[in-house]
Amino acid sequence: MLKQRVVTAFFLFMGMGWALFYTSEKQWLVLVALIAIVALWEWAQLGRYSLLNTGLYVLGSMGVFLLILFLDTTNSIILTINILSVAFWLIIAPLWLKRGWHLQNKWTHALLGWLLIFATFSSLSVIKQSGALHLLLLFGVIWLSDSAAYFAGRSFGRHKLAPSISPGKTWEGVAGALFAVGLYGLFLQLFWPWQKIPLTIWIQAHPILFYSLLLTIVAFGIEGDLFESWLKRCVGVKDSGFILPGHGGILDRIDALIATLPIMAIWTQSLIK
Repeated sequence: MLKQRVVTAFFLFMGMGWALFYTSEKQWLVLVALIAIVALWEWAQLGRYSLLNTGLYVLGSMGVFLLILFLDTTNSIILTINILSVAFWLIIAPLWLKRGWHLQNKWTHALLGWLLIFATFSSLSVIKQSGALHLLLLFGVIWLSDSAAYFAGRSFGRHKLAPSISPGKTWEGVAGALFAVGLYGLFLQLFWPWQKIPLTIWIQAHPILFYSLLLTIVAFGIEGDLFESWLKRCVGVKDSGFILPGHGGILDRIDALIATLPIMAIWTQSLIK
């Protein structure tokens, strides 16, 4: 399983790297839309939609999402959606996990999917506007956090983080993620070649703001992971899909990004403006 995860992750990294640096803006939007279609399909399946309703949900959602992406030239609608998404992860999601709510109503499930998934994929468009390297470095925070938490948890894990939601996650894994991301941030602050690669303006923020952002990304990423785990537990499935060997579905791979990309996009828009 570990070998399969590593191989899949390698090809995902190479594919994403190619897409970030060698696609035009429209080609990037098409790629993002294709990934969003799979994510929406998996979300509908977590809601136990019929095949017909799943297809209608995906097609209708993508029609609205693409219309907003192409017409919202000032990104004002996207900013509003991102703010609502961040508010969900900051206020509602912690209560949801603590109280063990079950998402029974299919319309509520659909609306939540529209908010979270559209915020995620529209954020990919917004952040890439500041440079492909910028987005890649932000991805690096989540990838490093996930990997460090996984290996630290396997090696040192003793104290369960949320045993009723995801028994495999531990506080030692959280500590490993924070340590690894802290080193990552220190490397970027001290050694990044600013003069040669000036695109990553977010790293040049005040150190307190910069490390606060990294801490928030790690915390939100863990929360996104736990939230998706809870949704799967509620419907009795291990993975959201099977498209990625060793990882499961698209939602299994981007659960942390769903929670973190909106706040990254808001941060990016504030710096650009």
